[in-house]
Amino acid sequence: MAIAPDGQIASLCTVWHDNVTRTVLYEPGGTMPAHQRRGPAKAITCEGVRRLKGMGVLVAFVNGHDAAVNAPYDAATN
Repeated sequence: MAIAPDGQIASLCTVWHDNVTRTVLYEPGGTMPAHQRRGPAKAITCEGVRRLKGMGVLVAFVNGHDAAVNAPYDAATN
């Protein structure tokens, strides 16, 4: 979750972690309109990937419904 300077939620997503298979599923969350295209979705995705690598995760799946939804995930992992 990314918090804006005013204390409101700017962006969030849910990550389901499976310790046995060392995989995760990213379910795209959302970014508030005032913060879209300003980087919070990419920031939380990059931080999530960094933390998950530290936990030994091998594969991450993204459950997005179109290219625009998947863009922050693609940018964070390429």
